[in-house]
Amino acid sequence: MARHEENREDLFAEATALTTRFEFESWDESEVIVAGRRANGAWSIYFGAEPCYHFDPEGRLRRAFAFDYLYRTQGNTLARLKRVRSDDEVVLQRTDLGSTDLGYFMRRLRAKVYVLLYSLNNNSMECLRKFPEDAEIVPTLTEALERILAAWPTLASAIPTRRISYDVRVDRAGSPPDEDVL
Repeated sequence: MARHEENREDLFAEATALTTRFEFESWDESEVIVAGRRANGAWSIYFGAEPCYHFDPEGRLRRAFAFDYLYRTQGNTLARLKRVRSDDEVVLQRTDLGSTDLGYFMRRLRAKVYVLLYSLNNNSMECLRKFPEDAEIVPTLTEALERILAAWPTLASAIPTRRISYDVRVDRAGSPPDEDVL
């Protein structure tokens, strides 16, 4: 875990794990959107620096960064994780979302994906870059966005973790403590 997060200068260039990726200027020119697929078929969508959403190959949400929080699927809800820093450590404080907060989060996600799909289908966005150069934008991304909107259940299976408590402590070097410390 990084000690300090920074806004990415060039997310498109840095997103090398996305074997197919597209960069668009948003419909209202307020942000740059990067969408890409990993080798396993999982998609990630970055709406500027925030929010960003990561999906499994079936289009179910795995992770997200939104509203200044990290989110991770628990299978039936999302865990909201907040990093609390001190000089010596970083602690992740976890809160599982209740049904109201989960519903709000998922409605907002779906609205962003729907507007992206609508804008893509109506040619109201400009593609700034793509990789590989011969990638077909509209059919490739349209299929992924439709899969995300149709996914049921909407959340991926819980992401396995090693931690056994709600707080995960990380030492100054950024490494997790030994198992016997937890």
